[in-house]
Amino acid sequence: MLILLLYSFYISISLPLSLFFHLIKHNLLKFSEFKFDASLQEGLEAMNFENTTPIQEQAIPIILNNQDLIAVAQTGTGKTAAFMLPILQKLAVSNTTHT
Repeated sequence: MLILLLYSFYISISLPLSLFFHLIKHNLLKFSEFKFDASLQEGLEAMNFENTTPIQEQAIPIILNNQDLIAVAQTGTGKTAAFMLPILQKLAVSNTTHT
């Protein structure tokens, strides 16, 4: 399955990203809701990562379900974490089942 997420609305509004995320923060998922491995969740908490960004909220479940994804979002919106956290989760789970 190929999913295309376009975040062109980031570009079309004239708010700084920090203000934009502040305004929508109350609607975002918390990283703890993804039920990541305890070591991964501990790392997120150590870095004060509590709420997801919109790209993370939408991309992480898709990647965790082994689906294909193409995502476009402005710089600084968390795309790298959106694709790395599910990979780290899969590695953590596979490591605990093979030891």
